[in-house]
Amino acid sequence: MNRRPPSVVDDRAQQRPLAAAERLGRARVILLNGASSSGKSTLAAALQQQLPVPFLRVGVDDVIAMHPDRRALGWLVPEAGGCRIELKPAGHRLMRAFHAAVAGFVAAGERVIVDDMFVHPDLLTGWLDALAGSRVLLVGVHCSLDEAERRERAREDRAPGLARGHHQTVHTGCRYDLELDTTERTSAECVRVICAAWQAGIASPAFTFRAAPASGGPLLAGGG
Repeated sequence: MNRRPPSVVDDRAQQRPLAAAERLGRARVILLNGASSSGKSTLAAALQQQLPVPFLRVGVDDVIAMHPDRRALGWLVPEAGGCRIELKPAGHRLMRAFHAAVAGFVAAGERVIVDDMFVHPDLLTGWLDALAGSRVLLVGVHCSLDEAERRERAREDRAPGLARGHHQTVHTGCRYDLELDTTERTSAECVRVICAAWQAGIASPAFTFRAAPASGGPLLAGGG
């Protein structure tokens, strides 16, 4: 009796979860939003390893690191005993490019995990416009201020006071599909919750049923 080569069997097995994701219309973008030191980047990295189909992963810190001069992008403004980021025109332009790049990945058929911090209300609108018509799972990542500040002090790549300055403001106007608190929950527990929500096909109607801007390109494919 002839048997298929093992490589063929393995390839077909790997395609099963991919085919199921396409058929059920699961989210193509998992968008994590939270304040500085809330645990977004840790979650994004762990999530990428646990999802049953391939996802790219990109964070706002990765995008900022591409620019040769961070000072040209914005400045720190005192806020509520801490500080907040105020974007300059170059910063807003870079964020628009970030949104467009992720939209381009999705239009090309990729899935993307995005780790972001909505330091300005326009950033949420920018995502809504860029990913209009796409299946997006919008996740709010929370953390107690005490714990966020403890993490901030332990890191060398964060401006002191940033966690406090954006602790609540990053969530302004957001209607999440899922909200998680990393204060007590481990990253593994949070990842399991996000994976379950993705497997269940949860996606934000604010993206799925939003019309593309009149000046934008064609509506992005929402299936898969």
